[in-house]
Amino acid sequence: MKTSAKLLGIVVVLGVAYTGSSWYVGKRAQTVIEQAVVQANQRLVKMLGPDLGGSGLKVSIVDYKRGVFSSDVVYTLAMIGNDGKPMEFKLADHLQHGPFPIEALRAGSAMPMLAYSQAQLMPTAATQKWFDSAKGEAPVAAVTKIGFSGQGDSQWDLKPLTYAEDGTSTQFSGGKVNIVFSQDYKNSTVSGRFDSLGFAQTQPREEVQIKGIVLGSKTTTPAEGVTHIQNSLNADSMAFSSDSDEPVQVQKLAVGLNTQQKDQLLDADLHYELGQVSAAKADLGSMSFTGRASHFNIDAVNALANQYNAFKAAHGVQNDEDLQLTDAESATLREKFMDVLASNPSVSVDSLVWKNDKGESTASLKLDLSSPSDKAAAAQAGLDTLLPQILKQIALNFSISKPMLSRLASQLQGGTQANPQADAVGGMLFDAYAGKLQAAGLAKVDGDKAVAAIKYENNSVDVNGKKMSVMEFAQRAMAVAM
Repeated sequence: MKTSAKLLGIVVVLGVAYTGSSWYVGKRAQTVIEQAVVQANQRLVKMLGPDLGGSGLKVSIVDYKRGVFSSDVVYTLAMIGNDGKPMEFKLADHLQHGPFPIEALRAGSAMPMLAYSQAQLMPTAATQKWFDSAKGEAPVAAVTKIGFSGQGDSQWDLKPLTYAEDGTSTQFSGGKVNIVFSQDYKNSTVSGRFDSLGFAQTQPREEVQIKGIVLGSKTTTPAEGVTHIQNSLNADSMAFSSDSDEPVQVQKLAVGLNTQQKDQLLDADLHYELGQVSAAKADLGSMSFTGRASHFNIDAVNALANQYNAFKAAHGVQNDEDLQLTDAESATLREKFMDVLASNPSVSVDSLVWKNDKGESTASLKLDLSSPSDKAAAAQAGLDTLLPQILKQIALNFSISKPMLSRLASQLQGGTQANPQADAVGGMLFDAYAGKLQAAGLAKVDGDKAVAAIKYENNSVDVNGKKMSVMEFAQRAMAVAM
């Protein structure tokens, strides 16, 4: 009897202790989650600027009901849609407190943790059609393990979507996304896989189909105020078709976007890889592109973009070509542009490569900008006065392959079959334009390639080692164009 009483006492003590620890852990979990929401909004401001680039993006906790062993939380993500109207997404989260959440134990995870989250998307005006397509099931569900030391992992399940309205339709296969957090949730690695995504409209008929989609993202914070983000998108194929154009197919598509932000200065590079491009029956070969933007002040860029969008909204126009700015509005945009130049940014196409089975053609372009010494005067100056002040350097290099161009012409004319006449036409075009460029002193013909190295600096142009004035270069370029 005494032994039973002792065991009962131990069980009671352990139960009280676990209840107390679960209550404490739940309180700590709430603090961690609220801090994570604050950090998410701070990161959005850092990336998009104080006014969030006009996107209205904001993460909020609209309801937090904390119990002893679990809590129920509702999060919202608010934004401005493409039509200028507010959109809202809601996520309902059932949060089991640690250190040993029962659902985590049932799932086979015996490690102590801060909380075990089971969340799902809630219906809103923005998501109702996805709910309808999922026949009442939650179209997005997530299970997240939140650790004590600022680490965790999350698995997201996205249901298929089939939606059609007003002559447009969307088809999504659904898929899974995995997220791993570390370093107080500041670092993350994201991976996702989806079988297919398609969009279509009937009038006029246009269709886009993407298959075999793989997403990836990695965020690191190596130092205070420094954020590195690596994003990738790969797809097995992408197809475009319409009533007005020939069908275009891309095999083995890869896109990469990497950014490095230190305080308000942003560096970014963008890479495209198109493994094989075909239009109708023509094999256009493969293409790759690498571009870079360096030393841009994100606040200044966002201020310029937001001011421009505000003028478009004030004039009630959707297309850039329809916007007629007043002199005062143009002056305001110029002043904002001077702020962008203050950090001496640069833009470049590091590599543009187009190749087929007969050769490859390449090009690169770099544009270094500088801040004028007198910003007020520069904002009022004409282009002929302004450009020499803000253009620090321009470098253009290209190499055009005659066999590659001839094969491209053959493909465009004759499809998959060899076409000697089309090859000859391509060769004649190369000879004609390469000859004009060489005669004007703007390129050299080196074997079966036309090459050029053109550099502008200090109001002077260097073309393949020969210096000339800007006026002389412009005259030679005009002679080729005529």
